[in-house]
Amino acid sequence: MTTNAKSTSLFDGVVIFTQVITCGSFTAAAESTEHSSSYISKEINKLEMRLGVRLLNRTTRTLSLTPEGKRYFEQCQQMVFDAQDAQSLLHQRTFHLKVYLGSVVLRLLLMVICKIF
Repeated sequence: MTTNAKSTSLFDGVVIFTQVITCGSFTAAAESTEHSSSYISKEINKLEMRLGVRLLNRTTRTLSLTPEGKRYFEQCQQMVFDAQDAQSLLHQRTFHLKVYLGSVVLRLLLMVICKIF
């Protein structure tokens, strides 16, 4: 599979977009991501330009999703959750317990089990 410029930018701005909606404002998203409000605004503008659709209706006081933005957010939110789950799986540790029983212990254990049943 080959990658091109469009496929490598597929997720650019998606996490920022979901943060803006989850937090309810550019300012709150900026605080939660440790970026400036200006950076957040520019990322949303770039995302909208790349997609060719307006995702948010925004004024100085309000922020709301367009119908396209609502559909896009629902899908993006699930992708972000899935990516976070995948990342957390990388840090989970699994343990395997191997028990070696000598033949005498194994015979005794089998005898006890057979008497129970």
